[in-house]
Amino acid sequence: MAVWNNETVHNVGSRAKGTLGDFQKFILRGNVVDLAVGIMIGAAFSGVVNALVGDVVTPIIPLGNTGLSGWAYKVPWGGTVHI
Repeated sequence: MAVWNNETVHNVGSRAKGTLGDFQKFILRGNVVDLAVGIMIGAAFSGVVNALVGDVVTPIIPLGNTGLSGWAYKVPWGGTVHI
């Protein structure tokens, strides 16, 4: 059975508070908060772009033809490039 004295518990508690205080100072610096906000905005913007492409752009592609066989670009010097 372990015996804990008050001094040991107090030392551990004060070291834990010191570590948490240092972590709080690190987190509250401007650069870390700005980085976190930037990542969240980037993730939201990525979702908007994926929804726009999936729901608006992709359904427009097959309207011209049922397949991609008719998609060709005529090169001005006479050749044809098939995409």
